[in-house]
Order: sequence, then structure tokens, then C-alpha cells
Amino acid sequence: MNKIRYSLAAVVLAGATASMTGTASADPWPFPTCSEIQTSTGDGYVYAFPNQNCQGNRLGRSQGNDSDWGQPGGGFTDSATDRARSVVNNGQVDPNGYNVVALYDYTAYSWQWGYRCLDRGDWVTDLVGHTYTPNPNGTRTKMAYTISSHQWVKKSACAAGSMIG
Repeated sequence: MNKIRYSLAAVVLAGATASMTGTASADPWPFPTCSEIQTSTGDGYVYAFPNQNCQGNRLGRSQGNDSDWGQPGGGFTDSATDRARSVVNNGQVDPNGYNVVALYDYTAYSWQWGYRCLDRGDWVTDLVGHTYTPNPNGTRTKMAYTISSHQWVKKSACAAGSMIG
């Protein structure tokens, strides 16, 4: 009888271990690096994270535009606005050229406080050292913990010197 119990316990343990490792290897989350996200997913999303090198719980991801990271919908939620420290553009090739993501310091894609563009396949592991393009009065606002909206644009829509990554 003991042999049957030990055999049954071994089968159950092996099955549990196999299912745990199967799930873990199929899902790169929770905390891959920015380069691992870019090379492993290729899914057409822009990603944002609260810590450097894409660490921490993902703030959101979106294949479309999001005019307000502080409101539900659009891929980012109320907890995402003004919290991003690292970003990844995993955009797909768009036949119309909309594969660059413009990141704004203000909602509704307003560039009054500045913006920066991130090309398809690029990422920024730490936004702390980056500033937005100058706003109309010439002030350059820091990017870390200030992104409030994003939209997909053509590279030609980005001013000279506005590309990061």
C-alpha cells in the first residue's frame, strides 16, 4: 500500500512541476528587461513601466492612441499617468508609416509642455536623463514620471532632435 501512495505522490508532484514550468517558460512576465520585451514580443504595442529597465508592474500597453493615461481605456489606466520611467515601442510595420510613438507631457496629445518620439523597435531604459522638446516658451521639462498621453505618428511628424531611444 505504501508503494502505491509513494507512486501516486510522485505522479502528482511531477504533474504539478510540469504545469508550473510550462506556464513560467511560456510567459516572459513579470519582470523582463526592456530589450527582452522588444525582442520577445513584437506585438505592436507601446509599453511603459514605473522603474528603470522595464522593471515593476507594467503601467500599461497599447496598440492604439491614448489621449489620457489618467483615465480608463486606451491601454493605460488612472494609475499610469505621470509614473513612467522606462518605455518600449514594439510597434509593427504600418503601411501608412504610423509606427513611431509620440509621448506627451500633457493630455490630449498637447505638446504645449513638450513631446518626444520613440521609433519602432526602440526603448529607453531610464527616462531620468531625458527631457521633452522645448515648449513654446523654451522650457525643457523632464520626461521621467511625467508622460500623460501618447499617439502613433509618422516619423516625419517628429521635429528634428525629438527622437529618443
